[in-house]
Amino acid sequence: MLMILLELNQLKLYYTTIRGVVRAVDNVDLNVEAGEAVGLVGESGCGKTSMANAIIKMLPNNVALYEGRIILDGLNIVDLPEDEVRRKVRWRQISIVFQGAMNVLNPVIKVGHQVAEPLIIHGEMDRDEAYKIAREKMKLVGLHEEVFNRYPHELSGGMKQRVVIAMALVMNPKIVILDEPTSALDVSIQAQIMNLLKKLKRELNISMIFITHDIALASDISDKIAVMYAGQIVEIGSAEQVLI
Repeated sequence: MLMILLELNQLKLYYTTIRGVVRAVDNVDLNVEAGEAVGLVGESGCGKTSMANAIIKMLPNNVALYEGRIILDGLNIVDLPEDEVRRKVRWRQISIVFQGAMNVLNPVIKVGHQVAEPLIIHGEMDRDEAYKIAREKMKLVGLHEEVFNRYPHELSGGMKQRVVIAMALVMNPKIVILDEPTSALDVSIQAQIMNLLKKLKRELNISMIFITHDIALASDISDKIAVMYAGQIVEIGSAEQVLI
């Protein structure tokens, strides 16, 4: 039996809006096992990204309710103060690949430094050592050495996505959340990124939460799929069970 790495229990995240309270994540239960890829699928606006933000506790100012249990290594992330989340959880144990690589990368900073930055800030590492590890992670995701000193505008969409994946891996987290990682890419580049993610999962034995609206794409990498609708998980099972 595999070890449960992340456990969500009765997780709720509600927002206050001018139209009232929105139940973005409403009483969600979900387990992620070590080395497992969980596909989180559903239509736009169903709460997938809100759930990702809840897991890493990156919350907007209009939160009306945030409660439940997010258990990782015996810690309930919901109850942790922000400074402890930064020191113990975010990037170190759980990292995220945000939707839209171009929006994540700073256009005036070389991408190599951006990959190394979590090590410098969160890992309190000197620049030379951080750069060495960043180069290793960039090589791992299939980027050539010369890319380290390039700016984002000099890279293709697929290369930018690889840079963002390298950033997510640089501190060796146990879980990586991927929020629509291929949505802005054409079909051929999308296939390359999916093959890369499957390779990383296999070689690093890393757990993934793969967020997408495309159930066929999720089935390509996921060990199990959770279907989300109106803030709730309405179905969960293997790809075969969910697709039939």
